[in-house]
Amino acid sequence: MPRPRQLTFKFSLTLVATIMASSASCAQTSYFAATPTTGRAPLTVMFCASAGTAIDFGDGTSSAMGMAQSGDCPAGGTSYVKHTYTAAGTYQLRGLPCPGSQNTNCGEVAKQASAVKIIVTPAR
Repeated sequence: MPRPRQLTFKFSLTLVATIMASSASCAQTSYFAATPTTGRAPLTVMFCASAGTAIDFGDGTSSAMGMAQSGDCPAGGTSYVKHTYTAAGTYQLRGLPCPGSQNTNCGEVAKQASAVKIIVTPAR
Protein backbone atom coordinates (compact mmCIF):
# COMPACT_ATOMS: atom_id res chain seq x y z
CA MET A 1 0.00 0.00 0.00
CA PRO A 2 1.42 3.38 -0.98
CA ARG A 3 2.21 5.86 1.72
CA PRO A 4 0.02 9.05 1.80
CA ARG A 5 1.84 12.21 0.80
CA GLN A 6 1.39 15.48 2.53
CA LEU A 7 0.82 18.40 0.20
CA THR A 8 1.14 22.02 1.28
CA PHE A 9 -0.50 24.84 -0.63
CA LYS A 10 0.07 28.52 -0.11
CA PHE A 11 -2.38 30.99 -1.43
CA SER A 12 -3.57 34.51 -0.79
CA LEU A 13 -7.01 35.86 -1.15
CA THR A 14 -7.85 39.46 -1.85
CA LEU A 15 -11.39 40.60 -1.26
CA VAL A 16 -12.65 43.75 -2.89
CA ALA A 17 -15.84 45.19 -1.51
CA THR A 18 -17.81 47.79 -3.34
CA ILE A 19 -19.96 49.85 -1.04
CA MET A 20 -22.87 51.48 -2.71
CA ALA A 21 -24.96 54.12 -0.99
CA SER A 22 -28.16 55.67 -2.15
CA SER A 23 -29.44 59.03 -1.06
CA ALA A 24 -32.16 57.26 0.95
CA SER A 25 -29.63 55.29 2.99
CA CYS A 26 -27.63 58.44 3.71
CA ALA A 27 -30.61 60.56 4.65
CA GLN A 28 -30.40 62.37 7.92
CA THR A 29 -32.69 61.16 10.67
CA SER A 30 -35.21 63.80 11.67
CA TYR A 31 -35.78 64.52 15.32
CA PHE A 32 -37.38 67.10 17.57
CA ALA A 33 -36.98 67.18 21.36
CA ALA A 34 -38.43 69.32 24.14
CA THR A 35 -36.89 69.31 27.64
CA PRO A 36 -38.58 69.35 30.11
CA THR A 37 -42.18 68.77 29.00
CA THR A 38 -43.74 69.16 32.46
CA GLY A 39 -43.08 71.37 35.47
CA ARG A 40 -44.17 74.30 37.59
CA ALA A 41 -44.65 77.81 36.23
CA PRO A 42 -42.57 79.58 35.16
CA LEU A 43 -41.26 76.68 33.08
CA THR A 44 -38.39 77.22 30.64
CA VAL A 45 -38.34 74.57 27.91
CA MET A 46 -35.43 73.94 25.54
CA PHE A 47 -36.27 72.75 22.04
CA CYS A 48 -33.70 70.99 19.84
CA ALA A 49 -34.13 69.68 16.32
CA SER A 50 -32.23 68.28 13.39
CA ALA A 51 -33.58 71.04 11.14
CA GLY A 52 -34.72 74.57 11.77
CA THR A 53 -38.43 75.18 11.81
CA ALA A 54 -40.74 77.72 13.36
CA ILE A 55 -42.72 76.74 16.44
CA ASP A 56 -46.09 77.95 17.66
CA PHE A 57 -45.64 77.41 21.40
CA GLY A 58 -49.40 77.09 22.02
CA ASP A 59 -49.55 80.10 24.33
CA GLY A 60 -50.12 82.75 21.67
CA THR A 61 -46.42 83.16 20.83
CA SER A 62 -44.17 81.63 18.20
CA SER A 63 -40.53 81.73 17.18
CA ALA A 64 -38.16 80.39 14.58
CA MET A 65 -35.40 78.09 15.75
CA GLY A 66 -31.85 79.39 15.52
CA MET A 67 -28.50 77.67 15.17
CA ALA A 68 -27.58 75.56 18.19
CA GLN A 69 -24.38 76.48 19.97
CA SER A 70 -22.02 73.91 21.42
CA GLY A 71 -23.73 72.22 24.37
CA ASP A 72 -27.25 73.45 23.55
CA CYS A 73 -28.40 70.16 22.01
CA PRO A 74 -27.35 66.52 21.85
CA ALA A 75 -25.19 65.42 18.93
CA GLY A 76 -27.02 65.95 15.66
CA GLY A 77 -29.08 68.85 16.99
CA THR A 78 -28.43 71.81 14.75
CA SER A 79 -31.38 74.02 15.67
CA TYR A 80 -32.31 75.39 19.08
CA VAL A 81 -34.73 77.72 20.81
CA LYS A 82 -35.95 78.09 24.38
CA HIS A 83 -39.25 79.40 25.64
CA THR A 84 -40.66 80.20 29.07
CA TYR A 85 -44.26 79.34 29.91
CA THR A 86 -45.47 81.71 32.62
CA ALA A 87 -49.02 80.42 33.21
CA ALA A 88 -50.29 76.98 34.23
CA GLY A 89 -51.93 74.99 31.45
CA THR A 90 -51.48 72.37 28.77
CA TYR A 91 -49.89 73.72 25.62
CA GLN A 92 -50.02 71.97 22.25
CA LEU A 93 -47.05 72.85 20.05
CA ARG A 94 -47.42 73.34 16.34
CA GLY A 95 -44.41 73.00 14.08
CA LEU A 96 -44.44 75.19 11.00
CA PRO A 97 -42.66 73.73 7.96
CA CYS A 98 -39.94 75.76 6.30
CA PRO A 99 -41.64 77.95 3.68
CA GLY A 100 -40.73 77.10 0.10
CA SER A 101 -38.29 74.42 1.26
CA GLN A 102 -37.83 71.11 -0.48
CA ASN A 103 -36.12 69.86 2.69
CA THR A 104 -38.17 66.83 3.81
CA ASN A 105 -36.21 66.78 7.08
CA CYS A 106 -37.71 70.18 7.95
CA GLY A 107 -41.24 68.96 7.25
CA GLU A 108 -40.72 65.86 9.40
CA VAL A 109 -39.34 67.97 12.26
CA ALA A 110 -42.42 70.22 12.06
CA LYS A 111 -44.64 67.13 12.20
CA GLN A 112 -42.78 65.81 15.26
CA ALA A 113 -43.03 69.20 16.99
CA SER A 114 -46.80 69.19 16.45
CA ALA A 115 -47.06 65.99 18.52
CA VAL A 116 -45.55 67.60 21.65
CA LYS A 117 -47.59 68.84 24.61
CA ILE A 118 -46.13 70.94 27.39
CA ILE A 119 -47.86 70.68 30.77
CA VAL A 120 -47.27 73.54 33.20
CA THR A 121 -48.60 73.28 36.76
CA PRO A 122 -49.26 76.27 39.02
CA ALA A 123 -46.37 77.79 40.94
CA ARG A 124 -46.31 77.01 44.64
